[in-house]
Amino acid sequence: MELSRTEYPLLRCISLSDLEGEKNMKTSKTQAVLFLYESLKEKGQISKNDMLAELDINDLTFKRYVSELRSYLMNFNSPEELRYLKKEDRYRLCSFSYRE
Repeated sequence: MELSRTEYPLLRCISLSDLEGEKNMKTSKTQAVLFLYESLKEKGQISKNDMLAELDINDLTFKRYVSELRSYLMNFNSPEELRYLKKEDRYRLCSFSYRE
């Protein structure tokens, strides 16, 4: 059974940007990794500094989350991979057609 917003008007997707002004919002590791993935899917690329500020995490935690996301993409044979673009200082979700 699929839920729709018209049948259940209280169901609503909330992004971190919806909570503007809310500081120190605690997110679980799962929520943060999903937020990174959704941001990449939506925008195509993300900046580490933007994500550090958005999620209120430190550099080491961000690296762990990126590693977790890369592991997920590899383990589940995703047609995408997460690449760091050094010149742009951004992370990009890239598609590829072949994986061994």
